[in-house]
Amino acid sequence: INILNVKQGYVKCSTCVVNSNSIITEDDSICKCAEKNGIEVLKIEKGHVELSGYEYGFIGGCTGLIQKNLLAFNGNLFLHPDCQKIFDFCYDRSVGIVNLSESKLYDIGTIFRIL
Repeated sequence: INILNVKQGYVKCSTCVVNSNSIITEDDSICKCAEKNGIEVLKIEKGHVELSGYEYGFIGGCTGLIQKNLLAFNGNLFLHPDCQKIFDFCYDRSVGIVNLSESKLYDIGTIFRIL
């Protein structure tokens, strides 16, 4: 395990793990650190994930791998302005997408698979 240091208090909330070497984030510092360490990164636009009581939530807080190659979104990815970039990034890594509702993406902290 390599521990990478970034000055960000919500690293997991700001990071959507696509596979062992690929992430999606809205955060500049996470993006730079990941790229510097050989991780493939898709940087997306901030502010299109809802979170009650806040201006916006984060992509990592509404996503999670529910199978090795299946990424779940709490809400409907196709309502996000970067949906095609996200879809293409995942598709290029053989990761499928499942929307858990037809609503806008909503930050619930993250999605964990429990066996």
